[in-house]
Amino acid sequence: MSLRKRGRMRKVLVIDESASVRTSVWMVLREEYVVLTVGDWQEALVWVEREGVDLVLAGVDCSLGYYGWFFRSLRGRWPTLPVLLLLGEGVEWQEGFDLVVSDRMEKKFLGEMLPGKVVGLLFREGEEEEGKVKEEERVALGDEALAMLAHEIKNPLVAISTFAYLLPEKYGDEEFRGEFYRVVGMEVRRVKGLLESLLEFTRFSKVRLVENDLNESLRKVLREWEGEIEERGVRLEKELGDGLPPVLFDGEQLIFVLRRILASVLAKVGSGGYLRLGTGLGVVGSVEMQVEFGVEVGLEGMNLGLFMVRRVLQRNGGEIEVRSVGGRTMIHLRFRQSGSLFFSDLFHVKHTGAF
Repeated sequence: MSLRKRGRMRKVLVIDESASVRTSVWMVLREEYVVLTVGDWQEALVWVEREGVDLVLAGVDCSLGYYGWFFRSLRGRWPTLPVLLLLGEGVEWQEGFDLVVSDRMEKKFLGEMLPGKVVGLLFREGEEEEGKVKEEERVALGDEALAMLAHEIKNPLVAISTFAYLLPEKYGDEEFRGEFYRVVGMEVRRVKGLLESLLEFTRFSKVRLVENDLNESLRKVLREWEGEIEERGVRLEKELGDGLPPVLFDGEQLIFVLRRILASVLAKVGSGGYLRLGTGLGVVGSVEMQVEFGVEVGLEGMNLGLFMVRRVLQRNGGEIEVRSVGGRTMIHLRFRQSGSLFFSDLFHVKHTGAF
């Protein structure tokens, strides 16, 4: 989930009569959000309308009923706007409070709990907003994926049909039969893998963020691909960083991403080529994986494998960047560290010349 909404930083409005509380909240959130503060409750309603805020943090120091008029006004005009109550010392949550708020916490835990609370509420709000356009996106994505699938299958079918055409004439050639077995088998596995991955991709539903060891996940996938790498005669080089923090990602979808990256790359790397994999710390709050291979591929639109990778990364708050220069191609994957406030832009991906 991104901290941005349609290209802008999310806006958080803090309402509290105490200037020190307002300053404390601003200090905690200022690096990731546009933080607006106000000490007057009536004025706060004006700010909500004028600024188009994404979240309201309401500091309460009396009985909740004392603020009832404000919450009724807020809910009457903005029924879905997330609201987080910041309860002052001695103020207890009332189970019978009939005005809808999204979450609550005590002010004394601002430094420890507030960032996580804010991220959770904005993520939830983003999911609801995304649901409004999900059907339209699904149709558009389906059309794009079908076009890519047709393009991806075309090349393997050309290779298979060429060998099939020559088979009657060259069947007695042992070398030809060996090459037929190798190439056709490899291309059939490629098409089969694409179709299976597309089916798996369409079955993904909600993201379940958990802590994952990126290096261990990568090693697991590499073990699956050992035979293919050897058969293709690809030289594999690894440089995995030690002691990396866990990444937050849906575990099943992380394996999917790594499998599709390797499949996409191996389809481009010729016999005797190299594939270099590395992991390490990235920008603040992230862990990166770098993929490099010695082929400079012209950009003809993203292939189906990387198309699916991009979408899954976006759903999990990650990024992908692809660059092709000087006879080699480099792919950078960025994952969010566990416990960090780093989120990628939900629809951000850079392409500068590969695949």
